[in-house]
Amino acid sequence: MNYKKLSSFVIGVLLSGSVVAQTAPDNNTYLFFIDALRLSQVQNLKLKAHEYEMNALKYDKKAQAGLRSPQFNLTGNFSMMSQPIGVDLNGYKAPVQGFLEKLPQIPALQPIIGQIMGASWEMNIQEDKFAFLGLGMVMPIYMGGKINAANNAAKIRIAQGENNHDKELGALCTELAERYFGLSLAKQVLSVRGEVVEGMQKHYDDAIALEKNGMIAKGERLYAEMFFERSKADKQKSNRDVISINAALENTLNAKANYHPITSMFILSDIESMDYFIGSALEKSPLLKDVEFTKQLAEQQLKAKRAEILPTISAIGAANLVDYNVSSAIPKAVIGITVNYKLFNGARNIHEYKSSKETIKRVEVLQSKAKMDIATLVEKNYNDIMSLAEQTESYNATIRFADEYLRIKTRAFNEGIGTSSDVVDAQLNLAKSKIEQIQLAFQYDVAFAKMLEICGLSERYSQYMVGVSSETISYK
Repeated sequence: MNYKKLSSFVIGVLLSGSVVAQTAPDNNTYLFFIDALRLSQVQNLKLKAHEYEMNALKYDKKAQAGLRSPQFNLTGNFSMMSQPIGVDLNGYKAPVQGFLEKLPQIPALQPIIGQIMGASWEMNIQEDKFAFLGLGMVMPIYMGGKINAANNAAKIRIAQGENNHDKELGALCTELAERYFGLSLAKQVLSVRGEVVEGMQKHYDDAIALEKNGMIAKGERLYAEMFFERSKADKQKSNRDVISINAALENTLNAKANYHPITSMFILSDIESMDYFIGSALEKSPLLKDVEFTKQLAEQQLKAKRAEILPTISAIGAANLVDYNVSSAIPKAVIGITVNYKLFNGARNIHEYKSSKETIKRVEVLQSKAKMDIATLVEKNYNDIMSLAEQTESYNATIRFADEYLRIKTRAFNEGIGTSSDVVDAQLNLAKSKIEQIQLAFQYDVAFAKMLEICGLSERYSQYMVGVSSETISYK
């Protein structure tokens, strides 16, 4: 690969780490691409929204980790029943009395037996009004893998969120390239339109002088005047284009200013092979990674559905902390093990498990298709940018010819042997060639940014501007 340095001034600013190259008092901001990229990454609203998304995913991960912990519940209760709960055994007194009379009489026991038989045999087990404050505990022991699946899925979603961030950064770089260099394109087209106005005005002034001297007809002067007015209208339209694209760049940077791109558009003279970019895409493409994360989430969903078929085991415990009128017959604390197994629920869990297996197969097929699509897309983009690069020299030759042709036709007209239409056509042809060359560089820069985005290499876009041999395109 051939390398050459840009000007030391450009490199110095790029390495300085400044965000904005220079902001004038009239809000004119002169900006290098690398600085615009840094500014967009700091202030872009999509990236700010992604920060909140990542925070939510991290909290969700912590929430899923809590499934492994015991659950403690504090329960308070106050109840009123229609009547107390009790047992009335008075009906058994007579049979017991008859049985005791048949037994030998022991004088020492007679007072005690008399007290028992004389007392009421009705026992109050629980008062009709009672209250308690209790602590309950459930500790998962075996959930069939459901907890592991939930925690793994939370980790995958965080990785997926980070990949989405990379995807947003890539899309932002491409968007910035389109709008930053789009503004550069619009300003340079405006400059070319200004050159056309100057050329048309000079031709119009020459036509007026030649008409006064009787060297050309009135129609020749009117023809020059007509295209002079058209050139001014074209320049006004180009000026409005600059305003519109500047507004789009303001949106990307989330900052109001009258921006002036400093970094010139470029066409690289030498880049890596197509196989390099295809290999990078298959390894780093955020689009393919997203499909992979979808597959991993489907696998965790399968494990969760399998857990629905298996039994679950939990440890339980409960204790009364404070109570009022609660029967002493009720224990103050209890611990135990619970086992839960769904015998039949219409085979719903079985079918959901099979559905998850089919989902994984579907994602695997889509993953294979996505790899082929990405490789094909990279190949197309690579061929497109190489085709654009190959047209550079032809445009250089065209501009050299158009410039010389305009000189010849202008001289012929001023000598009275050429027509006004010849000069106008030559002037417009030169402007057209210049604009097409600028548009060629713009198309190259945007297509190259898009290819790097697909390959997961957007972070290298600004590096290509400094470290790779290039042809800069600028009419500023």
